[in-house]
Amino acid sequence: MGTLVKLCIVMAIGWVGITLVRQAFSNGIQTVIASEPTPTKFESAPVSTWDSDCLLGPIDGRSVNQNRCHAEAIRAKQNAASSPDSNDRVLDVGMTKTDSEHALLWFGGSMIALLLVLGAVGAGVMWMVKE
Repeated sequence: MGTLVKLCIVMAIGWVGITLVRQAFSNGIQTVIASEPTPTKFESAPVSTWDSDCLLGPIDGRSVNQNRCHAEAIRAKQNAASSPDSNDRVLDVGMTKTDSEHALLWFGGSMIALLLVLGAVGAGVMWMVKE
């Protein structure tokens, strides 16, 4: 057999192998993406204007009014954090054990196929150079 024919055979083996690796990895990624939970919809925060009696004071010091406004803001944040609405959310994991095993098989298969392809191409190159 001529060197050109051997080169074509090695290139065909490499192309088919890389195509199989790409397809297996793509199926693994599709499995992972399909098992993700649907994103929750958040309501947009209301836009508010500055309608408070808190005044912006000088940068180097605080007035009594600013200290009161700062304490009110801290209390509002603490009340919002301890409200029962924020703690009632359910964590949706999304990926089941079977989905995880399925994705693992696809990713593992693609890595094993990659090693086999590299070995086959290496053996083909050795076959070409041997003569």
